[in-house]
Amino acid sequence: YAPQVPTAVPPLATPPTVAPPLPNLPCAPECTGPAGLLANYTGKFSDCIYCSQDCTECLQPRPPYAPQVPTVIPTTPTPTKFSPNTTVSVPAVPDFLFPFANITENGTRIGSAVVSTAPLAFRSRTVNGVNGTTREAPSLDETICLFLIGDWGRENHPDQEAVALSMDKVAKTFCEPLAVLTVGDNYQASGGLNSIMDREFNSSYMYPYRFETLQVPWLTTLGNMDYTDTSSCGSEEEKEQRQCLLFEQQMKRSPLYQIDPSLRKRDPRWFADRFYSVVLSPNIEIFFADTSVFVSEYYNFDWASDVKGGLAEQDPKEQLAYLESALANSKATWKLLLGHHPMHSNGYNGGYEEVTQALDPLIRRYNVTAYFNGHDHSQQHIVSEDVHYFTQGAGSVTHQGFVPREPALFESDLSGFTALRFDPEALGVYFFDDQANGLYNYTIPRSSEQSLEDSVTLDFSGSNAQRRLWLSPASAL
Repeated sequence: YAPQVPTAVPPLATPPTVAPPLPNLPCAPECTGPAGLLANYTGKFSDCIYCSQDCTECLQPRPPYAPQVPTVIPTTPTPTKFSPNTTVSVPAVPDFLFPFANITENGTRIGSAVVSTAPLAFRSRTVNGVNGTTREAPSLDETICLFLIGDWGRENHPDQEAVALSMDKVAKTFCEPLAVLTVGDNYQASGGLNSIMDREFNSSYMYPYRFETLQVPWLTTLGNMDYTDTSSCGSEEEKEQRQCLLFEQQMKRSPLYQIDPSLRKRDPRWFADRFYSVVLSPNIEIFFADTSVFVSEYYNFDWASDVKGGLAEQDPKEQLAYLESALANSKATWKLLLGHHPMHSNGYNGGYEEVTQALDPLIRRYNVTAYFNGHDHSQQHIVSEDVHYFTQGAGSVTHQGFVPREPALFESDLSGFTALRFDPEALGVYFFDDQANGLYNYTIPRSSEQSLEDSVTLDFSGSNAQRRLWLSPASAL
């Protein structure tokens, strides 16, 4: 038998290499380039501020004055200490000297340094057709406008997107904000940020509020969600309307990331701290409180102690001592107090007695004009014993319906925001829905006991120097 000759088998052809599709990621820092654009973008990275969600298109070109966003977050610089008589020159694009953690003086920790040099100069706008003209400091007789939102960050959820568009429209047609104030729950989708590079900072904040009218300082308050509250995630009964993460993933989140000054390298508008005050003009001062520390039930949950920088590490007495001192030393005609939890509310959660016990005596002792809060996802105005309590927690998804606990001048379960207009004689509070429709407004006249000051003298001694921020120093402009 002749042996069989094997047939030669040709080698298999190597299949062609197919490039994987580009991932659909939010902008910066996951995408490359200073503005978060992908490498196949044909324009100049440095000419773009905001790009599309898929990182392929520039949505907002960079004007000549806008700061560039670096790809790498630089190391936090050592802050400069200012004395009351320091004369500060304003650079072309000024950088706020906002808080730096663990500042020490003679070996003693003195907290965060939040004295600003000139935030108003940050807002370079087109004035009288001249691009880049800097707005002057507000005078005593100038109308000052602020926007206020709460319970808002949901990765550009349709309700959040609609409110952001409404804010832009109202800014163009009603009043242009000097700053945006928030009353907490800034990142609700999964409970706070997991790092200073968290993509949610872009998807819940930078991208939704990218409009030119909102390129102003954002002065924020922490809510229980910013402390990574996991107690009722995914619960229809609790109506918290947020997703649940695995415990290990949730514990990687921390409020420390929101108050880290490095976030300003991603977006220079952002400012957050646990408690502080802001002098907007000689007659307007805003006080920010961290109300989660007063809610005793929170300390029963793991997230209060297991989260880095969580509630268990806070001292409520430290905050109360600061607020007492700051309010006592304030020379402002209008004093507003902001916190996350309500004292009076007909919403789903209702008022928090422990927050009332902690803060209401200060409101009455120092003639605070009004208290603004979120937490209940609705819009309300309640007056109790001649003090005004405003709920603005409708920055995105809302709770439906109300519980008639006490008389209210206004209630709405529509998504929306609030505009505040100050003039020398009155404060106007305006509520809008997510279509820029006015829902309600109320005017608080200046008390006959209040007087307009020609100048303001700030107490720069002790802890006040570290947590009082001067938003409009005329000498620096």
